[in-house]
Order: sequence, then C-alpha cells, then structure tokens
Amino acid sequence: MLKNLMRVSSIMMILLASLGSFNASAQNRTISGTVVDSGGQPVIGAAVTVVGNTRIGAATDINGAFTLTVPAGANCNVESIGYKSQTFAVGNQTTFNIVLEDDTEMLEETVVIGYGVQKKSDLTGAVASVRSGQGCRCADHQHFRRSG
Repeated sequence: MLKNLMRVSSIMMILLASLGSFNASAQNRTISGTVVDSGGQPVIGAAVTVVGNTRIGAATDINGAFTLTVPAGANCNVESIGYKSQTFAVGNQTTFNIVLEDDTEMLEETVVIGYGVQKKSDLTGAVASVRSGQGCRCADHQHFRRSG
C-alpha cells in the first residue's frame, strides 16, 4: 500500500511539474515585424528590446526584419542611431510594422572615430566636418573630394 501511494505521489509530482512548465511557456510569445524609416527604407541594425529587460532583444536584418520572444504583456523599445526611439505595447499582436522618425539633433552630436593600421611613414592627418546638406570641409582637402 505504501509503495502504491509513493508511485501515485511521484506521478502527481511529475504531472504538476509538467503543467507548471506549460504555463511558463504560455506566458511568452514570439513577435516579428519590420522597422523602416519615414521614406519606407529598411532600418538595418535597429535594436528591438523589451522595456525593463535589455537582455531580451534582437537587431533588425538587412530587410529591417526582426523576430523576438517576449513575455506576455511586454512593452518593446526600438532604437537606432539617427532616429528617435519608439516604444510599443505587444498586447495580443504578433506582427508589427514600426516607422522610425529621423532625429537630426542626435546626428549633429554623433562623432564617428575610426582606427586602422598604417605604416608610420604613410601616416597623414586631416580634420573633416560634415553637416547635413553640406559636403565635406577638410583641413587637408587634397585627400578628400566633394561628392555630388
């Protein structure tokens, strides 16, 4: 009798544990979508993260597409350099089309620095300033040409 009771209780424990795991997986949902700019062009490399948990996130691919598994009831944030960030509620939706607006103020504050390898004898210096709607103004203009 005691042996049967132990079997029944162990089966009940296994069933309860498996029901708990089904419930936990039901709390997550997979969402997908695309991120484009105001001109309809895909935004490559935009960060799509869960608000309050930046460890859950994805980056958009070359087509601006993303897929992400998020907790039920989550809010997501989309960020990319040169665009205003946007937050959206997941709710019951599984597909999202996000349009990011240009952020010209942020672009004016962005500094890009590059590093490379060159021989010391080949090393030259130049200072360049690029603003929206202008070409390149350079201290050593013979190495740079204005495109357009």
